[in-house]
Amino acid sequence: MGISINPLSLLEFLLNRRFKTKEKVVEYIESIADDAEGLARVWGQIVDGLQRKDSVTVSDRQIRELEKYKEPNAPYFSRLMEFYSYLSVAVGGKLEDRWHENIAECLGQLIYFRKLTFQEYLKAIDRLSVNSTFLDEDNRSADLKDIVQSVSVLQKEAAKIRVLAKTIRTL
Repeated sequence: MGISINPLSLLEFLLNRRFKTKEKVVEYIESIADDAEGLARVWGQIVDGLQRKDSVTVSDRQIRELEKYKEPNAPYFSRLMEFYSYLSVAVGGKLEDRWHENIAECLGQLIYFRKLTFQEYLKAIDRLSVNSTFLDEDNRSADLKDIVQSVSVLQKEAAKIRVLAKTIRTL
């Protein structure tokens, strides 16, 4: 006695399996987008706070306070590094190569510009420890220009990742 398989049932099974796999990949990419947006939001808040100040005179206590928050986005950044490490395992073979490469590129850019933003932030802290005044009318734009540009790129890359997740969901 042979086993009979209904071809429609098999097709339905395969399509459902493909849909569930795609949904898992989209959820994974949305998790990346959530952390990317969180990372950009933290840096945006830092820049907004610095830009709102008219003039800041820095004491030793204030420098120590800033140094305590040297890496205000560590949880987001750590997760994004892990997402980047496991991206091929999570989405490899489940998406067309162009989508996989696009996600990898956006995430790589995000990580790269976060590192640049952090370096600029550390330079600003170093300037604080050398100079007692920071962000007055004369030096505000020079001190914040690079950080503002890096944060803008972080926000754009985070938005790209969110759009990629939504695009892949529609495929």
